[in-house]
Amino acid sequence: MKEFIAICCVLCISACAARGPVYTPAPTPAAADALVYIYRPGGFALGARDAYFYVDDVNVADLSAEGYTWFHLPAGEYTMRQKWPLDVTLGRKTLELRVRWLPGRMYFYRLDTSVRVPYIEWRLAEVPSDVAMTQIRNCKLQPAFGIEKLLEQSSRRCATCS
Repeated sequence: MKEFIAICCVLCISACAARGPVYTPAPTPAAADALVYIYRPGGFALGARDAYFYVDDVNVADLSAEGYTWFHLPAGEYTMRQKWPLDVTLGRKTLELRVRWLPGRMYFYRLDTSVRVPYIEWRLAEVPSDVAMTQIRNCKLQPAFGIEKLLEQSSRRCATCS
């Protein structure tokens, strides 16, 4: 049993970096859209596990350590969540941010992980663009994949509103 726990700890703590092209700026969004970046600097804590990101309950990206993604979305209010696989979470918190993205604006969110013995902690926060630009340069692109589903869901919801 002790060996099993030790293996689980090593998997949760050890680092595994993202693969993909090095950071390049995203295309400019349409006038009515916002540009959102999410990135995860390298780190030892939970480095072997992908972090899952959701916008309005749609999984839009999974990021490894040293990974980043970007997407365009229509301006508006959203709920952004970060979750871990079940084996990491074990009843711990899901991070949640209520966000309001304005048209033509660019937003950066950073997921930080750290070890504070005996705990592993994580935090998702908006970061000023000048700070983010120095940190995201070391990250690799992991493309967003759930945006079409989110837009579809959003347009269905708006159709029932009117």
